[in-house]
Amino acid sequence: MRGTRNVVARALSAATVVGLVVGAPSIGRANTCNGLLTIDYVSGPQFTKPGDVVRVQLTLGTGSVQGGTKLTVNRVRFDLDCNSNFALGLPCTDEGAIVEYEGDSTITTTCGGTWTSGHPVSATPNEVVFTPSTPVMIPAGRPTFCALAFDVKVLANSVDNTPEKIEQVTGYLSSQNDAGCDNGLTSQGQQSSSIPLCNCPSTVCVDSVCNQDTGACTDTPKQNSTPCPDTDNDQCTTAGCDSNGVCDQRHIICVTTTTTVTSTTVTSTTTSTTVATTTTVATTTTVATTTTVATTTTVATTTTVATTTTVETTTTVATTTTVATTTTSTTSTVVTTTTTTTNTTTTTTSPGGCRLTGGGRVNITSPEVDYATHGGQVGAPLGFVTAFSPGTPCIHGNWTHVRHTRSGNFHSDSFDSLVCGCLPCPENPDAPGEVGGLCNPGDRICGPEPPRAPANKICFTGVGAYTMTSGRRDMDVAFRVDVEDRSEPGGTNGPAPPDRYRMRIWFLDGDPDSQSNLDLRQSISCGASLAEDLNAPTPDIDDGGTAARGNLQIHPEINNKPCP
Repeated sequence: MRGTRNVVARALSAATVVGLVVGAPSIGRANTCNGLLTIDYVSGPQFTKPGDVVRVQLTLGTGSVQGGTKLTVNRVRFDLDCNSNFALGLPCTDEGAIVEYEGDSTITTTCGGTWTSGHPVSATPNEVVFTPSTPVMIPAGRPTFCALAFDVKVLANSVDNTPEKIEQVTGYLSSQNDAGCDNGLTSQGQQSSSIPLCNCPSTVCVDSVCNQDTGACTDTPKQNSTPCPDTDNDQCTTAGCDSNGVCDQRHIICVTTTTTVTSTTVTSTTTSTTVATTTTVATTTTVATTTTVATTTTVATTTTVATTTTVETTTTVATTTTVATTTTSTTSTVVTTTTTTTNTTTTTTSPGGCRLTGGGRVNITSPEVDYATHGGQVGAPLGFVTAFSPGTPCIHGNWTHVRHTRSGNFHSDSFDSLVCGCLPCPENPDAPGEVGGLCNPGDRICGPEPPRAPANKICFTGVGAYTMTSGRRDMDVAFRVDVEDRSEPGGTNGPAPPDRYRMRIWFLDGDPDSQSNLDLRQSISCGASLAEDLNAPTPDIDDGGTAARGNLQIHPEINNKPCP
């Protein structure tokens, strides 16, 4: 502590007015006993921090002692720390374990004799009572008679209504006869002072360093993505410090990527059909013919001639016919198409801020027109991450979107939200992602390089003006732009993958700041979702996809001044 800091003493005395008024007036005489004290801090930093040792010097003296010649000091009291929310006096209200007495071994004095307190090296009790081995006699009119010095240590910062200093009190208690004059009066002189503190509290996202000579604070944001308390109760977000030293509740957010894979399976089935037909024709024809001719001839001469002729004919015809037929039918083709949809949820770090420049052309439009062009810059000179704040002054820039030919013209310089992210891409599954505040450093496929930047995805929303055709007045609209800055250059004429740009516009009915329109604006905000899938009404205009021409580039934030 360079030099000393002296606090002018406040002297209080006990006084007795002696005089009688009998008849004619008489002149009375007042007795006084003015004991004086001052407090100086003679060594230690000009602005202290916990752990610093400060040397305190109490100067004892006297003012006038009417009706007497001297002050006798029996003891001096010193209160280590006082709560300034209450009156400062002996004894003061203890502020807590803020200042520690460093023991009687640190005492030095010019008052003669030996001074002791019996107080341990401790912050308690709060009052240290110094007692000389022999009372100190101070003649009247000696404001700086002698000094008593000792060490104290600052243990903690002040917690009362004056966090920039620690109040202390010294003095005499009249009720304890700490100091008295030889005119029969006692002194109740008391003095307050304070130890200046470095009042530069650090936060979860900011390291603050105090200059102990000037008391000035130098604030340095902690490393990007340092964890900080998560208070939004959103399971799809993780809080983290951004590059401005702000605890961003949406520092890491979920992004759901939907991948649809269609596979076609052709199955050939061969079917063999055997038809075995056996036809048996069995024909048996039996012709049995028996012919009997019986002739009897009688001749009178008694001659009898008997002739019998038998003819038997049997004919059998057996015919068996077998027909065997085998039929084989081949080629029965079944075509099966299977569609598999996979939802993959990844996380992306939402950087402290980013900005967008450039423009281009998209050929996919809805309602359909010939094509659409776009361009501008968003995020400079200010581009603070903003989940949703209608018409925020913390996002600067301008953006246009023109539907050709003569099908509509959009422009805006008013923004509600801005969020950045570092997304993977299927073209390079080994992309490093967020590293040291940069997105995919060294990777020129998933982007954003060049230039190096903290993000390859930017989303911004707001309110703008839209003219359907030339000659018609502007209408108020809400809008959302999603951009992915991939390989360079960004169009389809460059290496894969190309940049991606999507503009969605909602026509507003009435005042843009009406409750229904504010609800819509919040539902489409980047804070509601960094992914393009929204829980919001279908837009009136939905243009974009692959950026056919042009180049869109995401840059680090500029933010060289605070948000207004």
